[in-house]
Amino acid sequence: MDKRNEVVEIPKIKAPPRIVSMFSTTLGFLPNFMRRSLLVRMNKPTERPTDVYDALKVDPYTIEEVEADKVWRVVYEMEDHLIVGDKMKSLVDINTEEGVAGVIEEAEKVGHAATAREDIERYKTTKSISSSKDKSLLLKAGTMTTNMFVVKLLSGDVLLYSPVHVHDRSTLSAFLERLGPVKWIVLGSSCHTLSLPSVLRTYPEALVVGTSDAEMKLKAVSALIRGKFDFDLTKSEDETSLRVRLEREGVSAHYIRGDLLTQAIWLRAYSTLLEVDNLYAHHNGCSCPLHDHQSSLFSEPRFWNHRLFYWALGCRVIADPLYGLPCYRFWLMDPARMAHFSLNPLPSHESATAVMADSLRRALRSEFTRAADVHAPFILSADDFRKSINYNWSWLDGRSLI
Repeated sequence: MDKRNEVVEIPKIKAPPRIVSMFSTTLGFLPNFMRRSLLVRMNKPTERPTDVYDALKVDPYTIEEVEADKVWRVVYEMEDHLIVGDKMKSLVDINTEEGVAGVIEEAEKVGHAATAREDIERYKTTKSISSSKDKSLLLKAGTMTTNMFVVKLLSGDVLLYSPVHVHDRSTLSAFLERLGPVKWIVLGSSCHTLSLPSVLRTYPEALVVGTSDAEMKLKAVSALIRGKFDFDLTKSEDETSLRVRLEREGVSAHYIRGDLLTQAIWLRAYSTLLEVDNLYAHHNGCSCPLHDHQSSLFSEPRFWNHRLFYWALGCRVIADPLYGLPCYRFWLMDPARMAHFSLNPLPSHESATAVMADSLRRALRSEFTRAADVHAPFILSADDFRKSINYNWSWLDGRSLI
């Protein structure tokens, strides 16, 4: 039986802010072309994030090998988008009486209430100067890290997954020049486009893989050298032709259809799975540093925002602790709440929750031994990754994803 049209009840969680609900309702009354045009104007990548080189003349890159001679992680230090510029994460506002109490309560469970209080003060300080024109003040107050991944393909060409800005004559540009020509750029999420205009100017010959939401946003700022993506994985014919091309290179792409917020693309590169924007809190038995409360993740100041977001995912006022997902992830999948914020909703006869569940199952069946996330400062085992994605998303159709 085809389950794509089955309606699954969205878990009952805190309602979105009233102004967000009102705006979503308004969007629902607009003609589709007008609604999409408005959303693109609101979300187009007009300015890339400020990094520590821009503001402080500090090298923003740390390059680490993930899989010997095949896959590398580039840790990129920049302004904190939990505080500055991210419209969705702004809905995860820790700086409220309820939010502060919830975060401290979660931290207290693992003996880190004092650390949580220090992190909250840093959050408040950073937020208070977030509109300052002096970016050095902002980045001295607090930064965040995000990961780009570099893959050496079987042909000798280089693929960038979820790329960050590449400064000219930097440690990263020199590394990529030594490694080989950059011939592929894969956008892991349609929400990660701010650095793309500069990356596409730096590597104009690279083939670009993404989805329709990201393509519309990049077209709006004339960032696409050839006027469109070389492979748009929302189109089945592009997905098929890309599969053939990439299999010869030792990698495969998995488009998570049905994810109405991010249109995520996972990349299996040799024995490593690369992912962004689908993994949130981890399953209870996870062996990663999030569940080792004596690890550096809970003691080093540089991980302050990782800790806050982790503790926030346990707060009912910000997230659903039963699944470890922020509330906005449920809102965006709910036609009655915020589905109008999606640039390309699924046809009315298909259930986004059922379609996304099937997509996740197919992606999780791919063969890999480790998983690396764009937002996480550590590598997961394949088993921990599968169980954590299942923990976050098994509600989609009420069945296990693994």
